[in-house]
Amino acid sequence: MDWFNLVISGISGAFTAVLVQVIWPIIRVWCNTRSIEFERIDRQGDKYAIRIKNSLSFWPLKKCIAYITINNAGQDVHVDSTIPTFVVEGIQIKEDRLCWSYNDEEKNPTEIDIYSGESQRLEFYKIRTLTTGTSPKKYFEFPSEKGWANDVNPNIKSRCLLQAKEYKVHIKIVSASSKEKTFEFKIAESGVLSFIKQKNCLAISG
Repeated sequence: MDWFNLVISGISGAFTAVLVQVIWPIIRVWCNTRSIEFERIDRQGDKYAIRIKNSLSFWPLKKCIAYITINNAGQDVHVDSTIPTFVVEGIQIKEDRLCWSYNDEEKNPTEIDIYSGESQRLEFYKIRTLTTGTSPKKYFEFPSEKGWANDVNPNIKSRCLLQAKEYKVHIKIVSASSKEKTFEFKIAESGVLSFIKQKNCLAISG
């Protein structure tokens, strides 16, 4: 019966190989993707942020990157000499990177690991009041992958300034250990943030 044992051994080895190399990675990616959740909205002063949580997975979400898309029109873009921005002409903000609100050696990283049960903060806009002409006017400032424009480091620019009005904002989270997941929000001139789309998530107004 050596041939029979040999056949059984071969089948068992093939099944184990398929399980380890094909099925198990698929299960892991599926679990990791389901575990990416919008936890809540944070507000600190004039800045708004969301927290992204690894809620269900046993494994860390590796090298998470956040991208922002806004349904703005070209004429919504504002340029101000006091706030350096990358976007200085009328274009839509689409699939641009953000940085995580985690200080690592005096910089905010564009990639971060989120461990099981942990959440990470992602600042994505703040309200600016600027004097245009003779009267103050509100604008939305969005950070770049480098962070926020500031007086300390002139090399850091924000992503853009937009006229303050209602927009839909999509934030897409991708990682090395999951598929992408997108969260949709609505922001308005009042600064109130409302969550639009994602199952099993908590919605809080600013």
